[in-house]
Amino acid sequence: MQAADYPPFAADELDRLFASFSDLERILIAVSGGSDSMALLDLLVRWRAALTAGPALVAATVDHRLRAASRQESLAVARFCTTLGVPHRILAWQGDKPDHGLPAAAREARYDLLQREGTRIGAARVVTAHTLDDQAETVLMRLARGSGLRGLAAMRACVEIQGLRIARPLLAVRRERLRAHLSRHGIAWQDDPTNKDENYLRPRLRRLMPLLAAEGLTAERLAEIARKLGRADEAIKHYAGALERLHDSAGRLERIAYRAAPQEVRLRYLAARISLTGGEPLPPPERQLTALDEQLCDEMAVKVRRTLGFSIISAGRRYLRITVEKKSERR
Repeated sequence: MQAADYPPFAADELDRLFASFSDLERILIAVSGGSDSMALLDLLVRWRAALTAGPALVAATVDHRLRAASRQESLAVARFCTTLGVPHRILAWQGDKPDHGLPAAAREARYDLLQREGTRIGAARVVTAHTLDDQAETVLMRLARGSGLRGLAAMRACVEIQGLRIARPLLAVRRERLRAHLSRHGIAWQDDPTNKDENYLRPRLRRLMPLLAAEGLTAERLAEIARKLGRADEAIKHYAGALERLHDSAGRLERIAYRAAPQEVRLRYLAARISLTGGEPLPPPERQLTALDEQLCDEMAVKVRRTLGFSIISAGRRYLRITVEKKSERR
């Protein structure tokens, strides 16, 4: 579709996109200066202006200080926010930058800075401008990296990361439609040159998208796959929680009940239980969980004792139990 072919955003559509924000006191909008976030900001301002009551809008730009132009780009966002009457703050990523894994480090720093700012101003949500195109690219990236079901479900519309509640209301909206909105209203945006730097995986996959679309693997189809896998992931999470509820008062689970569950449910149960017990934010690698699961399902293995993620997994003939590893026993 050409930009002119995309319909404008009507008031009722904005109400649907931003309905979950209506009862909030304040939201923090992450605005980089790119087309997606500039459109998100403008759409939220238009939506809020039509309400008699609603959340206060505050914007923030994370300056990663990776390019000489980043400061000026952040100031351009600040000026645009001034014209809209939206308070704005620039959040700078201080300190040395890593030589390897820069995109992941920048992402972690960005969420950390937004979390601190959101807490400072009392924002109930941080709103980001991830689009359907971002979702499709994320599915491909995780597929290339061999992610499991949870990873292939890609980005969720609302999620908590590093203690930060993040909302992504534009996950079903194409980037070109947002650019059409900006062009229609004479709003400029800034293209980050790193988005075309093929030293990184995402830009390389972005270049392949037209070829995939020609074979039927469109951005819409990839996003639909993510939605379906997300539903499956929620079902597995539910049944893993059901295993949790079968624990007795001593925190034990019968091995026969454990073995009766499908393997994906068992692995999810182990990952969640070990992470929670050991206090680690991430579960052990899947290969370690799979090896443990095989032992626990082996009826010949009458006794099992393993240590993973600062947790002790012990099992006898009848029961399985996961307890925290004492600090004195940790290596």
